[in-house]
Amino acid sequence: MHRCRLPVEIVYNGPEEFDADTLAFFKKDFRDVTLTDLSGLALPTFHRTEGVLPLKGWLNKIYGLYISSFAEVLVMDSDNLALVDPTKLFEEPEYRASGNMHWPDFHHDVSMNAWAYEVFGFEAPWPHDPTFRTAESGQLMLNRVMHSDVLEWLWYLNAHSHIMYKFMYGDKDTFRIAFALAGKQGQFRQVTLAPRAALMEYRDVSPEDEVVTTFILAGEIQQGWGGSGNLFFHRVSPGAKFHLKTGQYLRVNWVTDHLTPTEAPFYYTRVVGIPGDVHWWPPGGVDTQAYQDACANNTFSSCVFPERHYADDLHRDHGHTLFPAMPVSYFPFDRLLRSSYDIFMAYRKQRLGEEAAALMPSYSYDAPCTRFSRKDRRPYQSRLSRKAGEKRSPRSGPRKPRGKRVSSGE
Repeated sequence: MHRCRLPVEIVYNGPEEFDADTLAFFKKDFRDVTLTDLSGLALPTFHRTEGVLPLKGWLNKIYGLYISSFAEVLVMDSDNLALVDPTKLFEEPEYRASGNMHWPDFHHDVSMNAWAYEVFGFEAPWPHDPTFRTAESGQLMLNRVMHSDVLEWLWYLNAHSHIMYKFMYGDKDTFRIAFALAGKQGQFRQVTLAPRAALMEYRDVSPEDEVVTTFILAGEIQQGWGGSGNLFFHRVSPGAKFHLKTGQYLRVNWVTDHLTPTEAPFYYTRVVGIPGDVHWWPPGGVDTQAYQDACANNTFSSCVFPERHYADDLHRDHGHTLFPAMPVSYFPFDRLLRSSYDIFMAYRKQRLGEEAAALMPSYSYDAPCTRFSRKDRRPYQSRLSRKAGEKRSPRSGPRKPRGKRVSSGE
C-alpha cells in the first residue's frame, strides 16, 4: 500500500497459524518475503535449567525476534497495520542514537506487579513517575547487533513466562527489564505521546427499551517520536481482527485525541461472536461535537482541540469524563483502513467462495450484543438489527491468530 521496499520475514508456528493455502498465496504473489516456521526449530536450553517451554502465544514473537535474520528489525504483530511507509523510521535520530524504539499502552500500571522489577534488584518505575506507561509491544524496533546482550536477557525472561507473565500482561515490559538487566536501562526508548483510541460507534438497546450509543475500542493508533504523525493501527480488540471464517471485525468510525491513563478503557462488554470482553466507553464518555469547532475548515491539519482538565478515577467511573473524538474520515489514513477492509473481504471470498462468504456477512455496529450490567452482572440481549424486526443469530468463533511479521531496515 505504501510501496515499501523493505524485506519482510513472517514468523509463524506450524500449520495451525499458517496453512498450506496461505503459504502458497504468499509464495506466489509476494516478493522479498521470508517465511519462517518456528515449529521445526530447536529452542536454546542455556536460558532455562529446568527444561524448555513449548512455544505459544507471545513467546512466538519473542523467539522470532531472537532468531531473525535481520540486523535491524521492526517487529509488528499480525493484527497491526502500518499507516505510513515504515522505512523512514529507521532513519529517525532517536532510533539511530539508541538502537531501539518502543511504544506505550493506554495505561499507567494496569496488570503490572512491582515484583517483576524487584526480584532483579530494580525499583518499579511507576510509583514515582506519573508519566509512566506500560509498554504496548504490538510494534517495536530493535538493532539486534547493538543490543545482542539485551536479546539474550529478553529471551531469558520470556523463557520463564510461566513466572514473568503472572506479574505483567504477557511480554509487555520484559523489554524494559531486559535493557536494565543488560546494564542499559538508560538506553531504553519509549515514545512519550499516548496512543489514540480507534472506536466503533455501537447502538444498543437497554433493558428499558432505550436506544443507547456507546463506543467500542477497535484498536490503538500509535504516534511517532515527538508527535510526528500516526504510524500504526494495532487492532487490539478481539472484534477488530480479521477472521477468515466469520468475517467479523469492528470498523473504525471515530478516533480520539491522545488519552491520559485515567481515560483509558474502563468498562467491558460482551459481543456475540467475539471471544472475551471488549473495552467500551459509556454514553457521555466521548465528545463527538468538539471536532466541529476544532476542525472548522474540514481539514485534519487545523484540528486543535481545546485544553482539557482530566477527571479523576471517581468521575471516570461514573461516566463523567468527556474527551474529544473526530470522525475517522478526517484522518489521512481513513482510505488505508477502508482498503484493508476491502482486501480482507476479497481474500476471504477467494478462499471461501462467494456463496460461503455471503452467508457470513461482515460485522457492523448494529449487530446484536450481550451487555453485562456493572451492578448485578446479569446479561441482556440487544435487539437492534440491520432492518427493523430482523433477528440475527450468533456467529461462529474466530480462527486462531496468524503469525507475526518482522521487517528490517537493511
